[in-house]
This record gives sequence, C-alpha cells and structure tokens, in this order.
Amino acid sequence: MRYRATLTLSVVTRAGTRITRWRNLVGKKVGSRIYVHRRYASLVIPAEALQAAQKRLKRLHPRHRYACLMFDLKTGAVRFDESPDFDSAREPRVGHHVTVFRDGSTRAGKSEAIWHHRWLFVTDRYGGFDVGGSRQWSRKWAARFRRPSSGSVRVWRRQLREARLG
Repeated sequence: MRYRATLTLSVVTRAGTRITRWRNLVGKKVGSRIYVHRRYASLVIPAEALQAAQKRLKRLHPRHRYACLMFDLKTGAVRFDESPDFDSAREPRVGHHVTVFRDGSTRAGKSEAIWHHRWLFVTDRYGGFDVGGSRQWSRKWAARFRRPSSGSVRVWRRQLREARLG
C-alpha cells in the first residue's frame, strides 16, 4: 500500500504543541514508542522485527488477538495490544497485550489504560471509525486542557469535567 504524507492533519494543544502522525504518515509517537493499528504496522515497524515478533507471538500465544501494535525504537520490542474497543470508543482501552522482546522472550499483561488521538494510529482512509471526527474531538479537548491528558480513565474523566466537556 502507498500512502501520501499530509502536513495539514494536525492538532494543536492549548500549550501550542503540534500533534501529528509519525513522519506525517501514520502512528502515534510517545517517547521512543510508536503506536499503530495492525493494518499499518508494516509502515512503522521494520519488516524483520515485525515478522519475527509475529512468528513468536503465534507460537507462544496463539489465541492472542490484537488490533494495535507498539514498537519501541530504542529496544526493538513489539507489543501486540488487544484494544477490544478500538473502533467503537472515543478513547480505546489497551486491554490484554503481549510484548515480544528482541531476544525472543515475551511478557503478557493487561492494562485498563486508554489511548488518546486514535486517529494518529490510522490513515484517513481507515474505515473502522470516523477518522475526521476523531481528529476534531482531539482538537476540541486539546485546546481546552491545561495539563497533558491522562491514560487513567478516572483522571481522564476528571479532566473532561474540568474542561467542561463531560
């Protein structure tokens, strides 16, 4: 698949920080980690690392289903995130996850944390949810929040109330 980079698809926070897709293509970069929907993983994760991690996941955790992946640029780890409500929730949950490390070892876990800016994980052509609507929601709350958003559902709800959005 070929995708064009688009520079105009960004969100600006109240503090003036510009939020854009990784390399203006696809993916949400946080520190050394890039989060992406499984459909676009090959655009973010080096082929060798992705194939090795998928093979290891299938062998050791054959029943694990995932919607999103996280790739750590520093360590080379690939995490496969269930995100059961990725297409239906404004801020989807991480859910069950399995991390495959560069040495082939794995670690499974579960997280109730939520992701913000899910439109960054996909391209504008993604059909699972309204990508433009998701970007508009990000613009709305990012412009009002005084502090960075939280991945904790409890704190996130409080932040929405403080911004008069929930």
